[in-house]
Amino acid sequence: MTDTTAPDTTTSDTTTSDDTVITDGRLYYAAAQDWVVELIGSIQNSADWERPTPCSEFSVRQLVQHLLATLDRARVIAEGGDPNPMPRIVELPDDALLQGFSSRLPGVRAAWSDAAMQSSVTVPPGVQVPGHVAIWKYANEVVVHGWDLACALGLDAEAPNGIAAPVLEHAAEAIPAEVRGGFVPFESVVAPTPGAGPTEQLANWNGRDAAAWVRH
Repeated sequence: MTDTTAPDTTTSDTTTSDDTVITDGRLYYAAAQDWVVELIGSIQNSADWERPTPCSEFSVRQLVQHLLATLDRARVIAEGGDPNPMPRIVELPDDALLQGFSSRLPGVRAAWSDAAMQSSVTVPPGVQVPGHVAIWKYANEVVVHGWDLACALGLDAEAPNGIAAPVLEHAAEAIPAEVRGGFVPFESVVAPTPGAGPTEQLANWNGRDAAAWVRH
């Protein structure tokens, strides 16, 4: 019988095979997923699905479909597979998207076991990195796309419970400002506006210009 229990993320540290203690990104990845569940659940009418988002290539509908695909990719990565051939969006009807996202969470969380965190995994565009590094890539993606969704829906776009600050710290190391474009699919860093919180600053680091979306 397959164990679908999520990894224990009640503590924020894990230990690698060489006894290095690191912050456990699973805690923040799971918390970001829970925030996105709330955001998708707030969508009340068909017009909301058509709204543009700060992620200019996606409407709200397409962004949520993309978020489902990121869960599938993250699970495959943790299981030792190659995510590159996988689709960028999962096409489901609007009324199935919340359940589609929520139903994937037990599987993806179970896949990110302690063994996966300490293994070498493949992330786009085919790079091998330790699992405990890869998990932050997906935490970053979910928090930033949560910000995209919240902005598009006119909701508070600061992630709750201090999720964003540790993700921002890791993103600043993993996505250098000097290396953008090509196989690094991020726009140039945007300078934060006065009063920007950590989630908005993370969006800025990922190349989002918040000026048209956030009022301080």
